[in-house]
Amino acid sequence: MYMYRRVTIILCMVWSAAAACVAPVDAALGSMTLNLAGQAASGNVYRLRDAVITVRGPTSTKVWNTEDDPDRSSLSADVVAGSYSATLQDGWRIERVEGLSTTTLPAQLLSDNPAQFVVAFNQRTNVGLRFRVADEDVDLTQGYDLTLVVQEPGPPVLVVTSDGDQHAPPSVTVFPAGASGDAAPLRTIAGPATTLLGPAGVTVANEQIIVCDAPTNAIDFYPLLADGNAPPARRIVGPATGLASPTGVAVLGDQIYVSQSSLAHGTILVFPLTAAGDVAPTRTITGLDSSEAIAIDGGEIFVTNSLDNRVVVYPITASGNAAATRTIVELSGSSFCPRGLAVRRGELFVSDSCLGGVHVSPASASGRVTPVRQIAGSATGITATGGGVRAVQQVALFRGAIYVADSSSDTVRVFSAIADGNVAPSRVIGGPSTHLANPVGAFVF
Repeated sequence: MYMYRRVTIILCMVWSAAAACVAPVDAALGSMTLNLAGQAASGNVYRLRDAVITVRGPTSTKVWNTEDDPDRSSLSADVVAGSYSATLQDGWRIERVEGLSTTTLPAQLLSDNPAQFVVAFNQRTNVGLRFRVADEDVDLTQGYDLTLVVQEPGPPVLVVTSDGDQHAPPSVTVFPAGASGDAAPLRTIAGPATTLLGPAGVTVANEQIIVCDAPTNAIDFYPLLADGNAPPARRIVGPATGLASPTGVAVLGDQIYVSQSSLAHGTILVFPLTAAGDVAPTRTITGLDSSEAIAIDGGEIFVTNSLDNRVVVYPITASGNAAATRTIVELSGSSFCPRGLAVRRGELFVSDSCLGGVHVSPASASGRVTPVRQIAGSATGITATGGGVRAVQQVALFRGAIYVADSSSDTVRVFSAIADGNVAPSRVIGGPSTHLANPVGAFVF
């Protein structure tokens, strides 16, 4: 989902005992070198640890273990040219080196396992072992030259969906995440070719902007750099999908979770991330009066039930008419009209049209719960409109800030995630240059 700058650091290429970084003498051989560490442009140094890599080729099988000598920076061998596979066994980890200390970070292997590659005569052949670590992608580009490549995210951006009005069409706008005031967007997706009639929930995955379009009962996918009157790259749409007024979307792994009001009956539909066309969902969760916004955290699905004025929580594996893990009926002791929600570090953020602000409660809350914080009051600029009018809409969290889509003022208001009480936003994105018209969804990445 990020736009990357790529930095490749080749730490060591050992071809023989007598010389470094020269071609092997035997032209029937190719070179295999696995680099175990490297430094990115950010200054972060990463190491692959507790890794057992089995390499199978035309005449031999070799097993490498990084812990045979944890201090070394590379593993090397000359091999017969031909087709090879490298299998990374379970139990590996990625650590960040910080001076004399190290920190093991959550990591995901993104490349194929085993990785298939060909070693050519008298050459190094590059094959990628690619990991995702926190906010950075780490490539161990094999070739036996396994070089370490770190892909670092560029400046974060804010994606906003707008329902449109008599002066502006429905749109998806992209801003720098730090935008303020009457800022022109970086890009605006709008026009008849987009198929957008009422875009609502939005997220970004696999370098695509994923948008719920309630009036067309569709999920639209746009290239990350789409601009102008651009058609979607693909759509999930048609009677087999079961889509009916989809309003919220979240991605976990290789699955898309869609919440929808479906008029009188809310449902949550689950599709493969690669789904396209008139395809049936792989799972459907039923039993809700209505479901609007959706968030996934800690193995649980959180949805706002705007008809029954509560937040409902399901296990991530729920299917059919599943029982909720718990419900959050009321957060303030007064009227509660939940619209958007987000979860961060054990806290649940819920935008509330009746309050005209945002409640913050423990993500583990159940029943009638008093919020630990709430952002509300005249200084916030958010108007309390009651349950029948939607002013405050969906919310997004990013790097200690909460972004609130406010359709009553055609703005996105940004607050500190630890803000409490009648506080002014740290900044407001709004004005004619922004092209915001009834903003509904927000996502920052």
